[in-house]
Amino acid sequence: MRRFFIPNIPNIGHIDLDSDLKHRIIDVLRCNEGEELEVIDGKGRLAKAVVSGKGKNIFLDIKEVKDIKKKEDK
Repeated sequence: MRRFFIPNIPNIGHIDLDSDLKHRIIDVLRCNEGEELEVIDGKGRLAKAVVSGKGKNIFLDIKEVKDIKKKEDK
């Protein structure tokens, strides 16, 4: 599964993507609507997301968020 860095992951809802990330998802990796991705925030959170929308009007729907920090890191 493809994984992307996004600095602020909401607990639920959708993420509007900046133009660089849209370019990577649409043009470089050729992801389609409905494809699942993982996003990380660098703070110990991992989320499953689904590509939604068409063309340049895409966003990610957050489906599940996990705290992946080790207990000793807290």
